[in-house]
Amino acid sequence: MLKQLYPLPAAIEVTHPEKPIVPALQLNKADYLLYLRQAAPYLLPFLRERRLTLIRYPHGTGDEFFYQKSTPDYAPDFVLTDEVDDISYTVCNDPRTLLWLGNQLAMEFHIPFETRDTNRPTEIVFDLDPPSVNEFHLAIEAAKRIKALLDGLFLTAFIKTSGGKGLQVYIPLKKNAFTYEETRQFTAFICQFLCEQAPDLFLLWNVLRKTAAIACI
Repeated sequence: MLKQLYPLPAAIEVTHPEKPIVPALQLNKADYLLYLRQAAPYLLPFLRERRLTLIRYPHGTGDEFFYQKSTPDYAPDFVLTDEVDDISYTVCNDPRTLLWLGNQLAMEFHIPFETRDTNRPTEIVFDLDPPSVNEFHLAIEAAKRIKALLDGLFLTAFIKTSGGKGLQVYIPLKKNAFTYEETRQFTAFICQFLCEQAPDLFLLWNVLRKTAAIACI
């Protein structure tokens, strides 16, 4: 029934649909593609117009994987690319491209902070990283403190899970409003303030990268 409600585009040639990709859950490639078809309206707005770094699992999860930045030569004509520094990045703006990537068993989609038509960030991210999954409650407490601080500054933020044990707090930005240096200064100030207010909870370990990373201790 679900396959009838969410049919795959005719342009997508599915190879080895019965290949197991998550054996523990008895999920195969066809199940994964059906999931992507259903999730496309929610996933594509976050991928659109961004140069993708993909992680592919050719034999399913739990086996070897590799990072892919450059689009393969065998990609179909409908796959949009954008070349930067001799790397032909894939740009996923539509369900066909998303499903083609799914058929390649791309299972992680990593996006930059900017769209390809600008060199300025469209969001600020605070990365909350507890020591292990057993201390996930520390990330929750840290996220609550950050929200209280941002509420006081009248800034809207959103929460998402990150990896297997962390959380990330996102602040969307108006396009082209700030430079990376300006957002770095802001995140450095917020992180330093949090570390001073709750040194038993926060440890700032990398504010030089584009994401502000805070360890929950």
